[in-house]
Amino acid sequence: MPRVMKKARNIALLLISFAWLLTFVGRITPSTLLVQIVNEVGITDVEAGIALSSMWLLYGIMQYPGGAWSDVKGRKRIIVISLICFTFASFFMAINWNFLSILLTFSFMGFASGILPAPSFTMIAELFGPRKGQALGIHSSIGSLSGLAPVVLPFIAYSIGWRSVFLIWGIFGVILSILFLFYVKETLIEPVKQRQTAQLRMGLQAFFEKNTLFMFIINIVITFAWMGLLSWFPTYIQQVKGFSPEIAGILFSIMLSGSLLFKPFIGRLSDKMNHIFIMGLLTLMAGVSLFFLTIETSLIGLVIATFVFSQTGAFYPVRTSYLMDLWEKKTAGTKIGIFRSLIVLIGSPVAGIIGWSKGLYGFNAIFILMSIGLFITACSLFVYLGIIAKINHKNK
Repeated sequence: MPRVMKKARNIALLLISFAWLLTFVGRITPSTLLVQIVNEVGITDVEAGIALSSMWLLYGIMQYPGGAWSDVKGRKRIIVISLICFTFASFFMAINWNFLSILLTFSFMGFASGILPAPSFTMIAELFGPRKGQALGIHSSIGSLSGLAPVVLPFIAYSIGWRSVFLIWGIFGVILSILFLFYVKETLIEPVKQRQTAQLRMGLQAFFEKNTLFMFIINIVITFAWMGLLSWFPTYIQQVKGFSPEIAGILFSIMLSGSLLFKPFIGRLSDKMNHIFIMGLLTLMAGVSLFFLTIETSLIGLVIATFVFSQTGAFYPVRTSYLMDLWEKKTAGTKIGIFRSLIVLIGSPVAGIIGWSKGLYGFNAIFILMSIGLFITACSLFVYLGIIAKINHKNK
């Protein structure tokens, strides 16, 4: 590949990745600074919870439209629209004054962030082809920098105010939008020319393919574990393990950003090895580390268990690379959009279920149950890999 084309491809990857990081941090910021927002605006915790739920609901719902629109309008255009919407959402966040404004701006933030992932993943796959695993790993790794947000944001907000934090995100959104317009070229060569209903039908048909359906079920299990820990991990460390909020924040940061260096390596490995085998190992790691998290009491032990679990976030770029190999390029945006929408929406109630059941059974019982589910899932992946190997051997 000519050096100029390679440089343009790498610039595109960096800009897509920083757009992902910015929208990720944008979604974490309301939760991180919620106490200050609630106190200044004067809303109740219930109203704040409704606003946060609306943000995540819109984020999940908009995965499909983002992918479908990118198959019709182009990857670049939808990514830029997402960044522009994110910019306005951030500026509006800075001027919130009551519950209704917070509900609308939080929802708008979810909308803006939700349409970004599908065209981003698809554009990276189109740019890097056989090396998309490593590229998706780098993309996910840069997103892992968001793990620093829970540690850093409270200090920034204390110095300049929470409204100024959202203004800063809006300014970054403007800068990224301009850079994307000038430095990234469209990768969609043949746009889809069909109605939205036909696109939706086509996307849903992918779930009747055994490989896609199997991966969807596998993905639900590991998503349950990740969404459950992301929702309750700091509380778990404080209430069950007895550590301070500061220690809980540091451990939470490790969980979010601990895989920063590991994801590109795993992504590159997935370009050379079987995707199913790597996902099986990562799922097994998740089950083992989650189990040890429940029985470990020392700080160093918790750091190790948390760090190991954080590495299993590499499952997601490997999964995306695997799915992109299964699907046609021109319809991949629609399919990954539907896939992610259903995963996020199905996984959304997990936080509430854990919140209800922890009072009855305790955190540890729930996490052990999750670890058993991950063990079973890892075994299923290895068995599935063996079945495929037998079929391939028989066909030779």
